[in-house]
Amino acid sequence: MEAVLRMFDASVKSAPHGRRAAEAALAGARARAELWEVTRSRRDARSAIASLRKVDEDYPGPTGVQALAFAMRLAASANQPKERARLAQRISERYPQDGKAIAPPVPKARAPVTPAAPR
Repeated sequence: MEAVLRMFDASVKSAPHGRRAAEAALAGARARAELWEVTRSRRDARSAIASLRKVDEDYPGPTGVQALAFAMRLAASANQPKERARLAQRISERYPQDGKAIAPPVPKARAPVTPAAPR
């Protein structure tokens, strides 16, 4: 797995403004997330989330918002609610038009149910 991560990192470093650099950076960050899926290590979760944040910093726009959304789901799965909240905040600040599409729906309040009167 480390060889795959190095391959993605090297491809982005060799041509950081290349036509497919954003795609390679996102693929490398997702590979780190996959590593967390196997190890469930807090260190691997932090590394994956940091890589996904870096994708957003280096490639803002559609790739960046995709990386942040993925990081937010990873933070939720890794039981990191504070990190998830920070990511949600970042999405809403940087990508207000996409925030509603990414955020989980807020459950609607249900009207209280009153029991039926006995007959």
